[in-house]
Amino acid sequence: GFDITAANGVVTRVGFTETMAVRTDLVSATGTLDNTGAASFNVGGRLTVAGTEPAGVYEGTYAATVTYN
Repeated sequence: GFDITAANGVVTRVGFTETMAVRTDLVSATGTLDNTGAASFNVGGRLTVAGTEPAGVYEGTYAATVTYN
């Protein structure tokens, strides 16, 4: 089996410095490999919007770590 962790992060307005916080939510934090050695999992998130951020494109990255047991 395996365990999954994901870090929270921020998204930043492209070309600017404004940010919004992102909290990751793992749909399945553990699992097992199938008979081919593959598995899949989903990561969702919650974006904290204060309402004062300017309109624009915001982007960011986060890490998901899978620990094989």
